[in-house]
Amino acid sequence: MLKTIMSQNIKTLNIDSTLKDAAELMVKSGIRRVAVSAAGNIIGVVSARTVVREALNNQNWTSKKIGDVTRPAISVDADTSNRTAAKLILKYGVGSLLIKGQGIVTERDLAKVIPRVIIPAIAVGTQGVITLNGDQTVWDATNAMV
Repeated sequence: MLKTIMSQNIKTLNIDSTLKDAAELMVKSGIRRVAVSAAGNIIGVVSARTVVREALNNQNWTSKKIGDVTRPAISVDADTSNRTAAKLILKYGVGSLLIKGQGIVTERDLAKVIPRVIIPAIAVGTQGVITLNGDQTVWDATNAMV
């Protein structure tokens, strides 16, 4: 059940906040996702990956509204099973699920509790991995990740 692994004190910003606001809150709080609200209701999530992508592609990223880049929230009940949650994360290609009115669960939270099975690593691993040389910069790595 997700209620046993969810983070309960999620950080939220209003839809009119900027990406700079989101980045500062993430750094200050040591988190990678911020819930986005409109009229007091959580409507989506903005991730650190989104902030990095915007910073690389948009010179004025700091003033861009998070509402312009927010992904819709996928919400589930706290009694949702861990396996069902993992399937939803894969199905929708998101990194987290919001627990209705209670918290958030990320793919890392789920990875810690999903029962391990014996299958070839290639069945779940990433193929076509991008590699960098040792003399390439952090900028090169960031561009490759985005």
